[in-house]
Amino acid sequence: MRPPICEICNERFDSGSEGLISFAVDAQTEDFDRRAEQPGFVGHRPNRGWFCPNHASAARELVDLTLGDALSALRATSSEPKPEPKPSGDSAEAQVPPTRRRPRRPDADAGLVEAEVAVDIDVFELHKQLLVFRPVLMAALGLPDEVELETRTKRSWTPMDGAREPHCPYSDLLASEAQHNGIEQGVSLDSSWWNPDNLANASARLYIIDRPSPNDWASYVCRLSGATDHLSNGDDPVVRMLRIGHREDAGVAALIADFAAGLSPGGSAS
Repeated sequence: MRPPICEICNERFDSGSEGLISFAVDAQTEDFDRRAEQPGFVGHRPNRGWFCPNHASAARELVDLTLGDALSALRATSSEPKPEPKPSGDSAEAQVPPTRRRPRRPDADAGLVEAEVAVDIDVFELHKQLLVFRPVLMAALGLPDEVELETRTKRSWTPMDGAREPHCPYSDLLASEAQHNGIEQGVSLDSSWWNPDNLANASARLYIIDRPSPNDWASYVCRLSGATDHLSNGDDPVVRMLRIGHREDAGVAALIADFAAGLSPGGSAS
């Protein structure tokens, strides 16, 4: 696990500041979760980043994006210099080497019609609704839906402040996925918990990806996602905004709008 050094300003800070934030699960995170099932595997989950108190609030507004997209948005609006990390003591952990970033992949969202729709729905209920909506959306897109989704679960522990598994914060991933004829599809629920009674944040998403071969870059056909705010103990895990992206298609746009209309109290599909 990486030490608490802010992704934006590179300042090291007290990890008790609740600055470890989870973002939408991407392909890199899904690959990490699969490898993490191997005995002895350790590492920092790729969709998590540390943010100091000055930047955590803005980061939490973007938790339904991937970490890479969220960082791009945050850095574009940040005017702060990015100093080298300041070592704390003589520990090996304090000596953080520079990060090497891979070349940016082609934009998987290129050509998508994007929108944000106000909703009011429990994130766990949103996950259920996305599971029901997936085959309807596949049919509208004219894509085959010939395979059943395979469901997997993964719990990742986050030792901090001296607390260790099973008494430290953790994240749960519930993913239902399938790949067939170059189309990847899935519905996932990613939730981060301070403890079993205290949810920190959660997000649900549906995605359909066109990837003709394993060596090709992914290209989104459609995606829907929603996330809670950063929650305090006792807050309801409500999603207030559904983010949508789909290829140009008036029929699909109307179908998604109808779906979104039913995600608020009193809302109903027409």
